[in-house]
Amino acid sequence: MSNFIFVIPDDWTPISQEVIDTIGAGQIDNWVKMGDFYSLGVALREAGGPEYIRDAVFFNTEILAVLE
Repeated sequence: MSNFIFVIPDDWTPISQEVIDTIGAGQIDNWVKMGDFYSLGVALREAGGPEYIRDAVFFNTEILAVLE
């Protein structure tokens, strides 16, 4: 098994695993792949995350980082 270090730039916001679990990794993955940051933003806002999303990256459906 390999180990990875993820470096998230200061202007990006990491999203907690709790929020990812609340929304659902599969749904988040679909929104990120489609570039549907509006739907992602609505779901994150409802789960207590950032309100506006300009960009998002979802690493291995485990680590979500968003640019507000």
